Amino acid sequence: MKTPRKIHLGDRGNGAKFSFACRAVVEGVAIDPVLGVTFDSTRNEDRTPRQMAWWDVPFILTARNAKGLVYIIRCLDGGAWDRSTLWGQTDSLQEAIKIAQAGPEWKEGIDPKLLAATSGKPAQLKGVAA
Repeated sequence: MKTPRKIHLGDRGNGAKFSFACRAVVEGVAIDPVLGVTFDSTRNEDRTPRQMAWWDVPFILTARNAKGLVYIIRCLDGGAWDRSTLWGQTDSLQEAIKIAQAGPEWKEGIDPKLLAATSGKPAQLKGVAA
């Protein structure tokens, strides 16, 4: 079976659909998607509908270091005001996919409505006073 090299996303606003080239799509997760040079340097409120199609859609980037290949899990989710949020990194593709599908452990306990409402500002953890 051929590995898909495109992921198809909707912008969630006006019903537009976008296709993004990527190195692969594994279990529904894009690996090394082509996001554009300004993707991680654009304020969330200034994003194009094409960029907003990635909202709450985790993806994996690959990089090499002295030990070999590293998988970096990121998601445009409002955790930062001008870039995608780092969800984690690992040297295992399967572990990276697991994090992308389940979300990062550090996000557990954060009220999703509060995180979305803050649009990148620090979120209040449940049960923790401000």
